[in-house]
Formats: sequence, C-alpha cells, structure tokens
Amino acid sequence: MWPTVDGYRILVHEEAQWMRQVANWMLGKLITESQGETEQEETGVSLFDQWDCRQRIWLLEQTVVPMLSPVNAPDAAAILEATIEAIFAQTTLLIDEELLDLKRKSDKSTWQSLALNLISARRSRSQIAVDENDIRSWRQAMFQTMTDLFGPASYWKAESHRDGEFQQTAKFLHARGLPSDFLARIPPLQTQHAMQTNIERLRLVLPTE
Repeated sequence: MWPTVDGYRILVHEEAQWMRQVANWMLGKLITESQGETEQEETGVSLFDQWDCRQRIWLLEQTVVPMLSPVNAPDAAAILEATIEAIFAQTTLLIDEELLDLKRKSDKSTWQSLALNLISARRSRSQIAVDENDIRSWRQAMFQTMTDLFGPASYWKAESHRDGEFQQTAKFLHARGLPSDFLARIPPLQTQHAMQTNIERLRLVLPTE
C-alpha cells in the first residue's frame, strides 16, 4: 500500500494496469542491462538514472510492490519519489517512440492507450488535457497526473535546501512530515542473489507474459 492523494491504498483499475505494464517493461530492460546485453536507457530523472542496474531494480521493487500489493510502503525517501517520477518519464519516452512509429497508431494496446486510460481515470479530480500528437503535451499531462495521483514531490524542494544550513533542511523536512534521512538514503549495493530476490518479488505483481 502506498500514500496517494486519496489516502494510503493499493493502485486499482487503470492505475494498476498502467503501472504493471510500464514497470514490467522497465524491469525487462534492467534485467538485460544486468546481463550485459544492452546499454542503460536513461529516463531523464538523474536521481534514478545515476544508480547501477541492480540498485535501480531494488528501487523498482521498493516502489512498485507496495503500490500493487498489501505490502506497506517504506519510509519516504527522495530516491523513491525519483523512482515514481522515472516511471512516469519512461511512459512519456515510450509514447514518444510510438509517435515516431506511425504504423503502431492503430494498435489498441499502445502505451498511449494505457496513459490515456490513466489520465481519464484521474479527470474526476482535475482537468488534464492532452494533445495526442504532441509529445510536449504528453509530458505535461503525465506530470500533472503524477502530481494528481501521488501529490507534489518533496525532493525537488528538499534538494534546494541541501547546500544550505542543516537547520533549514531539518526544518523543511519536519514541516513536510518527512524523515530526517529523506535526502540521505541511497539504494544499497545488491549482490546477484539479492537482485534475483527483488526480481522475483516484482514478478509476483507484474504480468507473467
């Protein structure tokens, strides 16, 4: 279960369908990267992209499993907020690829369809519009959907306090109800066995095909 603007809960319906598909795609890419078969594909979110593939698999497991199962979410951390941002960013990148591939526009199981279903499911809370042929519009819509679903990310503002006085950073974290190690936490180094365990945990909540 994960904290959302609607309360502490599991993602359901269009939210869960979208999350399963995108996280499954990301996991597949990370596995092939760990095997040396592919190079890293960056999401554009530096606080996620900067870690090695085993650590990024751990980040996915720490974030996605609680979102799709009764497992409780870990304590809030900047790296976990960045992981959520990376999942949304990856969705936009996959949509961008589809926009460049005109042959796939008629495919009903596209990333665009998954994203539109997610956006439509959140429209009851806020007005989110998207021009389906404009990738900039997709980026804005996905960012707005992320904020509408999970609330505004704290780590951007927290990072701006990092180089200031310690007391200012501590005050900001306390005001947001965030743990004192919110900015300090990093993904632990993962052995091959630990990575495989994280993969297995993810596969329990992700598509099997």
